[in-house]
Amino acid sequence: AVEAFVSESLLSHMSMTVFKSSPLSKMGKEWLDRVDLRQKISVVPQLLFNWSFDVSAQPYQDFCLLVKVRNDLTHYAFSDNNPSHVRPLKDRGIFLKHSIEKTEQFQNPWAQDASCTEGIRWAHNVACDIVNKIIENAPSQSHIDWNKTNFTRIPDDYISNFLKAHGIDPAIN
Repeated sequence: AVEAFVSESLLSHMSMTVFKSSPLSKMGKEWLDRVDLRQKISVVPQLLFNWSFDVSAQPYQDFCLLVKVRNDLTHYAFSDNNPSHVRPLKDRGIFLKHSIEKTEQFQNPWAQDASCTEGIRWAHNVACDIVNKIIENAPSQSHIDWNKTNFTRIPDDYISNFLKAHGIDPAIN
């Protein structure tokens, strides 16, 4: 979704017209097809309107983590060792963490643990945060502002409220 936003909104004919004096408009955008998405979301706003993410802060840090997860899921291969980003995501409650993990060296196939409502909510919200931060920092937002309705965060209590409404106690593992 973020890559589509960059291509369809930031690199659109409209953006190139609105930011016609930008370095990106002058140098062309064909070379961006070979740039990794993590770098692209920093470089494109910088070249278009002289703003970029603080790469040491959120939401950029979680976005880089999300791209790693996406890449590892896309090229998934079962292994006895999980990727290094799995444990922190389990510790944050984003991926499923099994009670047996606390007492033993147990590793469930991590791709299964990523396939949970909180993992989906986190991924969705990270994408929303990235896009909305770009929109907020664009000096001329009128041609990209409409994207905000497509990038609305899922509130923290949404999942638990949904489960409760359907007679499920979210506190039960």
